[in-house]
Amino acid sequence: MKPLKLILGLLLALSLPCYAQTSASPVTVSGPPDVLVIVYQEPGGADQVDITYARTVPHAQAMQDYQALTQAAGWPVSTHSIKDAAAPMQSRSGPMTSIVFQALGVVQDSTHTFPIQTFAQAFHSYKRINVVFFVGPQFQFQGARSYADPNIRMALDQHSTSYVYQIEILHPNFGSLPLSPAPASTQAGAGNGSRGLVVLCYILGVALLAGLLVYWLASLYWFASRMTPKEKQKWNPEARPEDDTEGKAESQQEVSAKK
Repeated sequence: MKPLKLILGLLLALSLPCYAQTSASPVTVSGPPDVLVIVYQEPGGADQVDITYARTVPHAQAMQDYQALTQAAGWPVSTHSIKDAAAPMQSRSGPMTSIVFQALGVVQDSTHTFPIQTFAQAFHSYKRINVVFFVGPQFQFQGARSYADPNIRMALDQHSTSYVYQIEILHPNFGSLPLSPAPASTQAGAGNGSRGLVVLCYILGVALLAGLLVYWLASLYWFASRMTPKEKQKWNPEARPEDDTEGKAESQQEVSAKK
């Protein structure tokens, strides 16, 4: 179990509008998920899959979903566990049922895609499913970013090396999904746009810091120029008092005016 990544997955899946998106789908799917699946890629080892339901469900039902998923995918599963517990940072929502298992080949770099159709079909009896993939920087994604038909809607939000698929099941008895990969120009445009956005933010940040520094220095100069020698002596007692000729002249003028 990886608590930190689980928290990140929950935040990504449940609070997507709070994150700056690297690449967003034209299809919009909203609402909290009934099932949250988080997949952690382990290069050279077994990938970990965490399945969390929005509430407690019968363990027999959860096991049925687990078996439908692993048997359809054909993954060699090493271990699995099921329990009811409060999710991290979500204790007030009550306990949730979760299944954790490890399997080989859930995410494969050579395919450049995710087995999203397998997850959608395994959990077709639920209204909304979020599937989060945490992969390494070497993964070059070339899969579908959105899909919609009268039976199912699917949208992808990419955040650096995490990919969040939001799925809405409209009619559970759907067939295969003709998912086509995104055009190469779209992928390149998304990458270039992301890099351009980073550069732009860096330039704006440097310009903002420079502006604040100039404003601070100008404010100090303006404040110092308006201070009398007595005020300067008060702020810097170690400094040698200066001849307050101008102050004395003003005092003499005030005395003469009163007379």
